[in-house]
Amino acid sequence: MNWTNSIMNKLFQARTSFTVRATPLAALCLAALMAGGCASPSYTITPEMQARAGSENPAPPKDEDFPALNSAKWQQGAFPSLEALRAMRTGLGKDQVASC
Repeated sequence: MNWTNSIMNKLFQARTSFTVRATPLAALCLAALMAGGCASPSYTITPEMQARAGSENPAPPKDEDFPALNSAKWQQGAFPSLEALRAMRTGLGKDQVASC
C-alpha cells in the first residue's frame, strides 16, 4: 500500500509541474486548422446536385404578382410634417418625440 502511494504522489507531482505554454504561433496554427475545417464542405458538390437544388427553388415573382403602385399605399395613419421631422435630434425621449 505504501509503494502505491509513493507512485501516485510522483505521478501527481509530475502532472502538476507540467505546464502548457501557448505561444502566439501555436494559437495561430490552431485557429487556421479550425477555420480550414469549417470552410470546406465535407462532400463534393456535383453538377447534378447543383441542378437539383436549382430546380427545387421557386421561380422568381413576376411583375403581375405585385399589387399596383396606387393601391399599395396606406390609406390611414399619421404622417409627420417636415417641420416635425426637422425638429428630431439625437437623444430625444419618447415623450419629446410624441410632442413634435
